[in-house]
Amino acid sequence: MANSYLQFSEYLTGLTRKEAVWIDELCICIAALAERDYSTAGHHFDEGGNPETDIGRKARVIMESFDDSIQWEMKKPESADDTYSLWFYAEESANPELVGEVVHQFFKEFCKTAEEPNVFTLTWATFCDKLRTGEFGGGGMVVTIEGVKTWGSHDWVEEQLTPKKGKKAK
Repeated sequence: MANSYLQFSEYLTGLTRKEAVWIDELCICIAALAERDYSTAGHHFDEGGNPETDIGRKARVIMESFDDSIQWEMKKPESADDTYSLWFYAEESANPELVGEVVHQFFKEFCKTAEEPNVFTLTWATFCDKLRTGEFGGGGMVVTIEGVKTWGSHDWVEEQLTPKKGKKAK
């Protein structure tokens, strides 16, 4: 039997303390919902998993579309002049689209206009521990306040092979 993996590693940088606390709390709530262990999210949920804060409610809405957990680590500033960074990662598997939605919600909360130059990109690799045809690939995403755009490497290859409208394939 072969094992399939998905890996990524990317930072969301330049966070203020307020922004870092907000997105860290959102990730904690998402992990609590995915693992059904609401005690890890403190005051955001009651014992039955019902949200009791705005962040808890936002996490609940996000998790209506996902059943995965999220892996992250907050990097604190080394000096008073530095900013926080949030590291999103997947060592074996994860859902990159969940990361995209978390960052999109963050942009909607803290970046009130589309003119602000906030962009987050993430690429990932998919692979198999056996040399199986079609089991290697990956994808990418671009996240802005306007939304999340994703694409997979297999989709991109197919698109390149599809004749463009009005042109004949040779």
